[in-house]
Amino acid sequence: MKKDLIDKINKASNLINQKQRYGRGNYMIVSPIIAEQIKNINLLEERKNKIKQIFKRIKNNI
Repeated sequence: MKKDLIDKINKASNLINQKQRYGRGNYMIVSPIIAEQIKNINLLEERKNKIKQIFKRIKNNI
C-alpha cells in the first residue's frame, strides 16, 4: 500500500475515534461493496425478527 493511503486511513480512523469517544466505538473502514453486504446482513436479521413478532401476535390472538 502507498504511504499516502495508509496516512489517510489512519487520519480517518483517528477522526472517527475522536467523534465516537463518548459513544459506541464500533466502526470499520471497508470498501463500499463490503459495507453494503454488512448492511444487508443486518436487514435480514431485522426482517426475521419482525416476522417472528407477527407470528407471535397471530398465535396470541387465536
